[in-house]
Amino acid sequence: MGYNALEFAAMGSNFKTRGKRFEEQIDVMRRLWTENDVSYDGVDHKFENVCMSPRPIQRPIPLFFGMGRKAAPIPPDVVLRRVGRLADGWLPIFGPDAEGQVAVDKVHEAAREAGRDPEKLIMSMSIDVTDPSDPGIIDEIKKRQDFGAKQINLNLQGTNAQEQIELLKKLADNLIKRNG
Repeated sequence: MGYNALEFAAMGSNFKTRGKRFEEQIDVMRRLWTENDVSYDGVDHKFENVCMSPRPIQRPIPLFFGMGRKAAPIPPDVVLRRVGRLADGWLPIFGPDAEGQVAVDKVHEAAREAGRDPEKLIMSMSIDVTDPSDPGIIDEIKKRQDFGAKQINLNLQGTNAQEQIELLKKLADNLIKRNG
């Protein structure tokens, strides 16, 4: 969706309306990916009888929303509510703690208000793995699973493909050794 007002100014686009524009784009994409001869009369998008061909094989395409940044890992309520209303999955960067639980609760509440089942939202959380032999990795995975994450991404710190492969092997050995 973007966060840099200068980029929007360079495109002649209003930074303050990017959220509504993004929501409209979600609707446009989903319709183009699944319907024939789509007509749309929105605020930012207007077209008649448009057909995307070939359409994606996977229908519907799950849309995952990323959010937050290191300086502010928990995004504003408007962003959390958008996830609950529109996303199929989300990638929060906050931790599995009390503050994060408040954010999860807001997403789930927004999903219920929109007539959606919050349990169908896929929360995907990450773990930065600095030492693939660290025995605490299993505990970190379990914390995120208990928190409600349905996917766990293990971010390895290799600088090239060969390093990544070696780190993956060490991580796999660690997980197998500790988890049976």
